[in-house]
Amino acid sequence: MADNYADVAQRFEEWMTTFGLNGSIIERETGIRQSNVSDWRNGKSVPSGQLLIKLHDFYKLPIGYILTGEEIDNDEMNIIKKYRMLDAGNKKRLAIELARLYDLQNIDE
Repeated sequence: MADNYADVAQRFEEWMTTFGLNGSIIERETGIRQSNVSDWRNGKSVPSGQLLIKLHDFYKLPIGYILTGEEIDNDEMNIIKKYRMLDAGNKKRLAIELARLYDLQNIDE
């Protein structure tokens, strides 16, 4: 779940500054409206999942960090991508297996 909009806005602003991006550059390169970027930077809204993915594809935007302040490494991202390709039955089996592994390691949820 995303932090409050102000926290997301601060991390998004830091990311844009670090990479020398602004709303007009993002609009020109991705087609994402400058007004959307402005709303994100000002904490009025957060990017939709679809637009976060688009920003990640263009600029390698660290989606997890922007939303939560926590990094998601490449291994975790690959696991998520593979999970999304599973059918419902295999997702359920994986959830059961993960719960079993958590129990074995005494990891609290």
